[in-house]
Amino acid sequence: MTGNAPYQCIQVCGRFLFAAQGANIHSFSLENGNYLSTWKHLVPGTTDDETPAVDALGDFEACAPPTKRRKIGESPDEQTENGESKNSKSKSKSKPQSTYMIPDQPLINLLVSTLDGKFLVAVTSHDKVIRVFEHDGEGAIEQISQRTMPKRPCSILITPDGKAIMSADKFGDVYSLPLIDATESTTPTAVQSRRTTTPTLAEAKIAAAPAKTDIQYKTAATPLTVHTARNRVALENQMMHQASPTQKISKDPSILSFAHTLLLGHVSLLTAISLARDSRGRAYILSADRDEHIRVSRGPPQSHVIDTFCLGHKDFVSRLCVPENKPELLVSGGGDEEIFLWDWLNGRILARENILRRAKEVIPNIGKVAVSGLVSAFQDRHNTTVLSVTCEKIPAIFIYEIKEPCHFEFKTTIQLAGNPLDVYFLPADPRRLVVSLDMMDCLDAAPDVLQVIGLTPESDHAYPSPKIQTNKAPDTQTLPKDDIRKLIYTNEHLRKYEGEVADQGA
Repeated sequence: MTGNAPYQCIQVCGRFLFAAQGANIHSFSLENGNYLSTWKHLVPGTTDDETPAVDALGDFEACAPPTKRRKIGESPDEQTENGESKNSKSKSKSKPQSTYMIPDQPLINLLVSTLDGKFLVAVTSHDKVIRVFEHDGEGAIEQISQRTMPKRPCSILITPDGKAIMSADKFGDVYSLPLIDATESTTPTAVQSRRTTTPTLAEAKIAAAPAKTDIQYKTAATPLTVHTARNRVALENQMMHQASPTQKISKDPSILSFAHTLLLGHVSLLTAISLARDSRGRAYILSADRDEHIRVSRGPPQSHVIDTFCLGHKDFVSRLCVPENKPELLVSGGGDEEIFLWDWLNGRILARENILRRAKEVIPNIGKVAVSGLVSAFQDRHNTTVLSVTCEKIPAIFIYEIKEPCHFEFKTTIQLAGNPLDVYFLPADPRRLVVSLDMMDCLDAAPDVLQVIGLTPESDHAYPSPKIQTNKAPDTQTLPKDDIRKLIYTNEHLRKYEGEVADQGA
């Protein structure tokens, strides 16, 4: 069966809600729920009136990195003529062959904004592109730059001063990029609205060609900041290019044609990054990976210095959350039964909370959970820090308060009609939150896939919320529901196979 993609990412900017559906971004008013505008991701050579076919993604070959080739040949049980298995040379303790394959479809998997709401940053996972949009203050956005990363970003954030983007990729590297790319013009005449026009394929090829002007590389990295052979080659080429701009540099894809700084690297797949400051105002980068580690590194320009680790998870870590009013604390969650509260500067566990127990109250026969969302908000009226926790494919939001002396206090479970994909507290009223739902299996012809709800029935009744008019937004391309689920549910697949754990322990 086919269906429209749900709203997999949401971002609140003042009185406006931006929601990513597939590869498009819609905007709505939080005052009355009205639909406002849409930014469309278009295949080069098409117009708004055309719906590009899936095969048209091949047109990106001229302006984006090619997708990985997937070997789909003989089955594991296929044998040669003499009866021997063709795969007999493989390791005896190899992990089970997975049939899970993520479709190569245009999809915005990350969406963040500056604190003032003037700029949005989105990542389209299929082409590894970081796109920066300018918000006109009335709910409409225009793309002002796009930069292709060497590997697919899996977590991004914008620094509090709104000047830089930090991007963590699946190969374990964290880059810093200027929010405004100095190599691209941001004047109104140079900015084309992607809501109405798109470059032709020929224009895309020209845009992808190397610029004639020399880019001033800032080689902030040193041999101490890189952790892989690939990055060492990249650093050597950057130094070579800085010393002799006319000299040819390597064709290594890690050599980027725009200003950037390599901050740090993990040996494992990165899953989340966050920024925090200590009591003296010193900046730190908190980074989590698939190997159960949370690393505490110093902020730039000393990001190669590791101060400590937060160790205690037994499975992957997928989410990090530093409460705004309690920057000395860190909440983490992933594939474990529990979420953790940390004194991150000293790598010390302060509290744990069994989230699987709460999930069993919603789905009694569930055996594992994968935390997909950790969002906090400060309610100054009650001087409390509220935390919302969501788990993949669990139709509920678990609400906690972080109490003194540093422990979780469970408040309520908000039952939902569908699985929550993203949650965002309203900055103007932390007693309410916006949630996007997966309602593909709902029998209702027009389900409420974006909802503004109160933390308690009392607050929901006292402060009625507008109905978000998602039915007014243009439809996205329909896809098989199984393909959509593979695109939006990715946390559980971070869990290691038993063979992987055994190999690492050997």
